[in-house]
Amino acid sequence: MSNQEIQALIAINSHQGWELVYDQYSPVMYGSILGLTRNQGHAQQILIEIFRQLHEQNILLTTAPEDWRIRLITYSMSVANQELNRNEINMTDKSKTRWQSVGESLHKIGHLRLVFSAKRTRSLK
Repeated sequence: MSNQEIQALIAINSHQGWELVYDQYSPVMYGSILGLTRNQGHAQQILIEIFRQLHEQNILLTTAPEDWRIRLITYSMSVANQELNRNEINMTDKSKTRWQSVGESLHKIGHLRLVFSAKRTRSLK
C-alpha cells in the first residue's frame, strides 16, 4: 500500500493506517533511537511516545507522503534527544557526534527535496 493510501486511512483515523505506518517505519525509527539511548527499554518507551505524538499532532497528515521516511527519522531523533535531556540520560560523545552528523545529512536531503520540488513546480507552470 502506498504512503498516499496510508495517509488517507490516517485521515479517517483508521487503526489499520497506523498499523501500516508502524510496521513499515518503526524498525528504522527504533534503530535510530537505540543508537542514541543504547538502552532497549528507553528506546521502546521513546518509540511509544513518538507514535503518541504523531497521532495527537497529525504530523503524517501535514507531511508529504514521499517525505515520511526522512521526517520520521529526524522526528525520532529529536524526540529521543529531548527525552534523553529530560531524563538526564547521557550518551557518549562519539554517539552524539555520529547522530548529529546523521541529523545534519537528513536535514540537507530534506532541504534538497524542497528545492527540487519548488523548481519542478515552477517549471510546470
